[in-house]
Amino acid sequence: GEDEPALWRVAMPDGDVEDLEEGELTDALQAAQEERSAAQEVEAILEAAWEALEMAVALHAQLEGHELQRSEAHERLGDAAMQNDQPERAKEEYGDAERPA
Repeated sequence: GEDEPALWRVAMPDGDVEDLEEGELTDALQAAQEERSAAQEVEAILEAAWEALEMAVALHAQLEGHELQRSEAHERLGDAAMQNDQPERAKEEYGDAERPA
């Protein structure tokens, strides 16, 4: 009847369909937004770390006696590339880690 709250039919990520009241829908949308925001924050942090490692490679390449540090920075970039499912980039970075500057 008219006293019943409006229901929203929502398809869930697992394929189920749920009928949600407006308050539940609002809560679900807020949770989804926060999750997306957290994922965006993680992405920004990873990008900043990647850039810092690239800067470390460049700086250590310019300094005499810093071959080990440059090599280690290339190794960390290789590790990060593997974590990001970029095996070709990882191979390149690991190869650069083994080469003298």
